[in-house]
Amino acid sequence: FHAHGLAGQGDFPADIRLRTNDPDEPGIVVPLRGVVTNQAILDDGEPGFVARGGWTYTIDPNSNTMGVDRDSWSLPGDRRGATARWTFSPLPVGSYRVSTSYIAPLSGGNPSVPFTVRDGSQIIATWNLDQSRSTRDFSTEGAWWKDLGGPYWVNNGELSVEVSDLTNGVGQLIADAVRIERLWEPATDVTVLV
Repeated sequence: FHAHGLAGQGDFPADIRLRTNDPDEPGIVVPLRGVVTNQAILDDGEPGFVARGGWTYTIDPNSNTMGVDRDSWSLPGDRRGATARWTFSPLPVGSYRVSTSYIAPLSGGNPSVPFTVRDGSQIIATWNLDQSRSTRDFSTEGAWWKDLGGPYWVNNGELSVEVSDLTNGVGQLIADAVRIERLWEPATDVTVLV
């Protein structure tokens, strides 16, 4: 994950040219192409994700029911104080759509799981999600996602999402992946012709 790519969107071609000091040999040209998008996904096994307080990691490379990259973290609903956090940094100032992905556990997911969205250290929203049902707001990148309200304005260069076990103790909690999408604002410069 490289959040600085969210600053500009598009297709960026370039060439690497290698020269030789042999006049009989031509140089070598290696074409490169990079695509920058306005979205980033942080999965549970990547830098920027931290789980504390008794979470269990599960991976099944043969399963289509384990979430993004076929893995996820689970927690019994009775572990007060346990948290899982995804942190996106550095980010350009702007407005972001924030979504999460998880597959409801067969043994029963918690119907009221608190997700907290932060701009730096400041809490900007808290959402309770019903994890007894899998996410189904929209599908992209091979997974289903649930929006966490918003959009949210980020000023401090860091956006984090935290799920915590401040619940009723019923059912499992799941931590899988978080997706952010920078929403493009119209230009704020105004020119007045008189």
